[in-house]
Amino acid sequence: MSGRNAYYVEMAARAGLIGIHTVAAPPLVAPPGGARPALGTNPIAFGFPLEGDPLVIDLGTSAFMGTDLQFRQRLGIPLPEGVAIDEHGRPTTDAQAARRGALLPFGGHKGYALALAMHALGVSAEYLFIAFKPDLFVPLEDYRRALAAEIAAIKATPRQDGVDEIRIPGERAYRERARLAREGLEIDRRIHDALIQLAERRRGA
Repeated sequence: MSGRNAYYVEMAARAGLIGIHTVAAPPLVAPPGGARPALGTNPIAFGFPLEGDPLVIDLGTSAFMGTDLQFRQRLGIPLPEGVAIDEHGRPTTDAQAARRGALLPFGGHKGYALALAMHALGVSAEYLFIAFKPDLFVPLEDYRRALAAEIAAIKATPRQDGVDEIRIPGERAYRERARLAREGLEIDRRIHDALIQLAERRRGA
C-alpha cells in the first residue's frame, strides 16, 4: 500500500497541479455474489488546486477500509452491518471473521465497477500517479476561481431539516488537522506501546 493517498495528491494540488493517485491493492474485497476476496480496496484520490486549502477527495472502493479492519480486529471492535462476509460467505460484523473472509465493495455493483477500473489501471502500474497543469486548458488562476465558485454554489444548496452545513470532501480533515495541531494527538495505548517497542528495537539494531 502507498499509505495515505490524499497526502500525495494534496502536495500536487498545493503545487498548482491536478493530482490523481490510485493503487491496485492485494485481494481483500469479494465481488458481488463472491465468497472470497478477488480485488483490493483499490483507493483513488484526487487533488485540485484552490487559493487556500486544495480540494482533496480520497476514497476506497470497498465498503470498509482494510486499515480500519485491522484496527478493529486489534481492539475487538465490531464492524458496521453490511460491509463484510466471513470465510463461508455469510454477513458478519466480527473483524476477525472478516479477516478470514472478505470485505464488500461500497455501493454494490457501482463500487465493484470502480474497483475493477482501478485494478485495470494497476495492471500497467501498481502505484499510479498522474499530475498535470490545469493551464493546459485554462489559466491556473481562472481555474481556481471557477472551481471556488462551483464549491461555493454547492455549499449554498438549500439544506434539509437538521443539517447545519453542506460539507465538501476534505473540509472535516482540514479542521481536524488544525485542531490536533493545537491540542495534540491521542492514540490507543497498545499502539503507543508498539511504537515504543519498535523504536527501542531500531535503536538496538
